[in-house]
Amino acid sequence: MIDHLGTHDLERRAERKQRLVKILVLGIAMGVGSAILLLWAGFLLWCAAKFALWLFSYM
Repeated sequence: MIDHLGTHDLERRAERKQRLVKILVLGIAMGVGSAILLLWAGFLLWCAAKFALWLFSYM
């Protein structure tokens, strides 16, 4: 009886740890993805600004 409860508790603890790790990995992946998207958006804005300056220098 005690052994069964102990193993059940261990299983539940392992499930909780697995869920925590999954949430952590998803959070890190989302953070990295959003950082890459922000860098890409900044790069595109920088390119647009350079192009606009180049265009206005010839007008």
